[in-house]
Amino acid sequence: MFALYTSIDSDVPSSLKFGGYDESAVAPGENLTWLHTKENDSWGLAAKFMIVFDETVRMEGNDPRVILIEPQMPYMYLPKAEFKHFAENLKNVYEDIKCKATFCYFEKSCENVNEPDEEKIRIQIFSPGTGDDFELKISLERLLVKNFDPKATQEDLDMCYLGVFPQNEGRQDVWYLGNLILAEYYLVFDMD
Repeated sequence: MFALYTSIDSDVPSSLKFGGYDESAVAPGENLTWLHTKENDSWGLAAKFMIVFDETVRMEGNDPRVILIEPQMPYMYLPKAEFKHFAENLKNVYEDIKCKATFCYFEKSCENVNEPDEEKIRIQIFSPGTGDDFELKISLERLLVKNFDPKATQEDLDMCYLGVFPQNEGRQDVWYLGNLILAEYYLVFDMD
């Protein structure tokens, strides 16, 4: 067993604990939710669907998606077809978002992007072993990424990118959740 908390806030330290987890790291009023993995040989969870501000992202096929928790990856990566549907859903909420085949962005600074009043981006995860569901909630603010390219013009520096990208290699039934998304959660990995 090991537990992981990654922080993107410089005032809050990240932590990694082997051999157990720290109950004091669980936010007050919250409980740990235990989910079984989809397959015994990986940390993959099963996802039923994703909702982007009250609109369900259309998934290709009928099979649940595998969610791989990848703290070493910075962003969220979706299969190409589902990234396209995700981008379409965002365009229904944000008239000023621009999406290309490989990324979405706003032509303004991240500080000037307003989160809508609707619900956050939600991913419905289910536990094959117990049948329990868990809703992973991700605020749009958590997904906004400033342009830090040293070669960028001032105009490009004022752009705000969304930390969700299509994944071009590997299985097209896998959603990768990276550090930007997981920074709001305390994760415990248990092989039992």
